[in-house]
Amino acid sequence: MALVDDHPVAGLVRRSIVNDAERRSAWLPFFSVLDVDQTVQLALKADAHVRSAPEDLPLRGRQARMTDPESAVFALENSSSGDPRMTPTESHRDVGSPALLARDPAHEASFISAC
Repeated sequence: MALVDDHPVAGLVRRSIVNDAERRSAWLPFFSVLDVDQTVQLALKADAHVRSAPEDLPLRGRQARMTDPESAVFALENSSSGDPRMTPTESHRDVGSPALLARDPAHEASFISAC
């Protein structure tokens, strides 16, 4: 777990290899939401796909993994330890904002707005 001022901001996990698949690193962005199940339904209506259904994970909270309409993987989470409250214009310390490299930025923006 990576911390900034004792607050978790990132984590590292070793993934299992299935059927001798190639091991490669990947970022998995988490979006903090108030209701994972409701947000999954909104994302599905906006052409997302479920990779792992909502589930409660010990010491983490409720999570689901999904792909957006262009197959970018992301996760939804409602943390059992609580998430820091931020205003839409506030950034967290020196951590840069993630960038989505999309084939169709307008379609991706529409998807994100729908969720």
